[in-house]
Amino acid sequence: MLHATPDGGVAVSILGPVSAALPGGWAINVSTEYPFDDDVTITLSGLPAGALTAPLVLRIPSWASNATLSVNGAPPTPVGGANGTMLRVRWPPGATGPTATVVLATAPAVRATPWYNDALAVSRGALLFALRLDETFQATGHAAGEPRAVDYVVSAPGCDISPSTPNCSALWNVAIVTDDPSAPEAGFTFSRTGPTPPMPFAAGPWGASNLELTGLVRSVGAWGLANNAAAPPPASPVDCSAPASCGEPFLATFVPFGATHLRVAELPWTPRPPCGRILSYNASGRSVFVLGSVDFDLRGGASIEPDGGSDTLRSGDPGDVSTAAALVTLQDAVHPVAGVAFSFQYVAGYGADGAPGGCVVELVAFAPGPCGVGGAVLASLWKSEPLVHYPYDVCPTCFSPPVPVSVPAGSISMNATLGVVLGLRFTDNRRNVQVKLPLSVTVFWG
Repeated sequence: MLHATPDGGVAVSILGPVSAALPGGWAINVSTEYPFDDDVTITLSGLPAGALTAPLVLRIPSWASNATLSVNGAPPTPVGGANGTMLRVRWPPGATGPTATVVLATAPAVRATPWYNDALAVSRGALLFALRLDETFQATGHAAGEPRAVDYVVSAPGCDISPSTPNCSALWNVAIVTDDPSAPEAGFTFSRTGPTPPMPFAAGPWGASNLELTGLVRSVGAWGLANNAAAPPPASPVDCSAPASCGEPFLATFVPFGATHLRVAELPWTPRPPCGRILSYNASGRSVFVLGSVDFDLRGGASIEPDGGSDTLRSGDPGDVSTAAALVTLQDAVHPVAGVAFSFQYVAGYGADGAPGGCVVELVAFAPGPCGVGGAVLASLWKSEPLVHYPYDVCPTCFSPPVPVSVPAGSISMNATLGVVLGLRFTDNRRNVQVKLPLSVTVFWG
């Protein structure tokens, strides 16, 4: 891990915690939880009291293209093209002993590299990540004369090796879903779930990794078993266009390769289905999306109508209950949906201004159905009074002033791990309604 340099200094050749007394009477201490943490602190002590001249060389990993160095508390500076080299630390003018501290921030990024059949292996920093399987072991055979040699079927309760349940946590034969085949790593989110455990590579009851990647995947029906093991991954991109060839997209968790028993780390990839969008947490804590005439799954009589030059979202006929679910899935493995805000303008139908029996509009959260459309109703988040003014009979293009819809940030906490779809539910009573498009919606993340 440490090597002497020809000029009497020291080279940190392997990053990890280590201390040593050096021949010149000074000492080095490397403090880090690398590769389970991103920063490495190198402290030199016992140096001469004068100007710093101690030779110190650090190995910068080749993947650390965003790495920075901070010397004696100074602002960090990029290593630039020095990644993949042994970098000599340059002491700033005026720096003196007897101690010196250097912090190397490796700043790793997620990487997806192609392997056999163009399958992808996903890494972050020095760690290769594998699909996390919540495993239940069932012995199927034993080798004669060797009690430790056991064949297993591995699944989760209620799951088979090729389960039909799309979110089954034992699903191994999946393809990575990507928006951009040239940068498939962009679809992964990194999270640190807590401090580094004492045995970070151990799986099961002995410990588990505190590092996770989450990414969108879908099962691949044609990828099965060969010789009682996983067959080679099918060629990428996987064609999911045929009916029932692939399951619905869902978020999967990846953990460091060493923290798994079954190590599925080379996965094929497939483009995202074209019928919906996925929005996740971003650094601003909010996501904004715009809904036009082609961005809804319409049911119960709801429709899109041209009206005076503007597209409108029309509820069903009087007496109908109809829905318009946005073709946008809010999905994040860590952050819940904490609030929603938008406004709409409407024209009420069939009656004089103020006549009773107006339509009631609700903001509804749906579970995602096939291909991102709205499934079962999870919750009603906001409900209007009956909309009885600005009737179509008087002026079909005279929309109401904006009606604010506000579920304040922090007022709800909807688990978005499996996805949430927002939409409108219309209860028409004796009158229906038309809502002006487009709608701009802001979602607040917890």
